[in-house]
Amino acid sequence: MLQNLEEQRSEYEELFGTTNPDSVSVFDAGNHETIHERMNAVSEWKGVIRDIRLYELARQLSQNDGHLIPA
Repeated sequence: MLQNLEEQRSEYEELFGTTNPDSVSVFDAGNHETIHERMNAVSEWKGVIRDIRLYELARQLSQNDGHLIPA
């Protein structure tokens, strides 16, 4: 699952030419449909990044006996 998320993140980074979805201007597109598609893609990209972070937090918790930092 995590590998799939990381692959999706890489695809979005390649598509938009950046590693930061907040730097993408969705309104640069010429028509309403393209703007809508870009908005959806950026939203999904942010969701992928969030899910990767949640997996990382879960990994840290499992490795540290339920703590984010070693006790």
